[in-house]
Amino acid sequence: MRAFTSRGSTLASDFTPKYESILSVAEGHSSGPQTNGVAAQDTDANFFSVMRIPILQGRTFDVRDQKDTRPVAIINAALAKKYFPDSNPIGQAIKLSRADDASVPWLIIVGIVADVKTDTVFQEMGYIEKPSVYRPLTQSAPGRLALIVASAGSPLGLVSKIQHQVSSIDGDLKLSGVETMQAKQAAILSPPRFRVVLFGSFALLALVLAVVGLYGVLSQIVLRSTREIGIRMALGADRARILESVLRRTFTIVAIGVCFGVIGGAIGAHLIRGLLYGVHAGSLALFASASAILLAAGLVAAWIPARHAVSVDPMQTLRGE
Repeated sequence: MRAFTSRGSTLASDFTPKYESILSVAEGHSSGPQTNGVAAQDTDANFFSVMRIPILQGRTFDVRDQKDTRPVAIINAALAKKYFPDSNPIGQAIKLSRADDASVPWLIIVGIVADVKTDTVFQEMGYIEKPSVYRPLTQSAPGRLALIVASAGSPLGLVSKIQHQVSSIDGDLKLSGVETMQAKQAAILSPPRFRVVLFGSFALLALVLAVVGLYGVLSQIVLRSTREIGIRMALGADRARILESVLRRTFTIVAIGVCFGVIGGAIGAHLIRGLLYGVHAGSLALFASASAILLAAGLVAAWIPARHAVSVDPMQTLRGE
């Protein structure tokens, strides 16, 4: 028996026994065929409240669900959407096996809960909302059990008390692998977090290189216009107007580049959307921040040499050229 203690929300389905099963739907209730890939979990009545999984419709497990009563199940929204798109699943029958398997009972759906994102072995950084079936422990006790305890204080301080309670039921039962939900979740998310830090560092480095490169290129463009600025000033052009003209032209160049960058970034964000959990790849704030940094760098790169050029005597500038 493994035990987990918790003081916050978690990736719920990562902490309970689960297995893959064939799902059969009673004839006449759904047009969906028998299909592989349904996650099945055995839980007790308090599982959904402890893990903060909302009950969307129907009820949770209670004292009516015993070994000698009719088998029941709770399904998640993903399963309801896939197998019961045009009907109410409550009260309908499903089986975690082929329909003709007499050794497996039909389960009556008594509730629908919200989906929980889980990882997938096919995509290390991908998360899915898999169709899931929950069965009451009182009707289908598994061979191994994960005990989840919610606490308001120090979670690990309850271990001895929990062990005492478990031993009072059966002296041979021992807790193993005791850890907090935060530690369990950190271990599960450590690979994608490492990649986030790594890719974030690369992105920051790319932004710094882009700013430095943009500053250098625009500075050279403005410096090459020094003779033009000197001629215009010698002909009586206003310094403020010249500076404004240089900045406007620079802003236009940078703005065109930023537009192409935003389009490319939006396409890239769409491609990596399936690799993210709890993060919106196409964040407007992120695009706006990067664009503002590049625009500011471009304006500074143009303003410094332009400011220097208009402050020098026009004749001196022309003689130097």
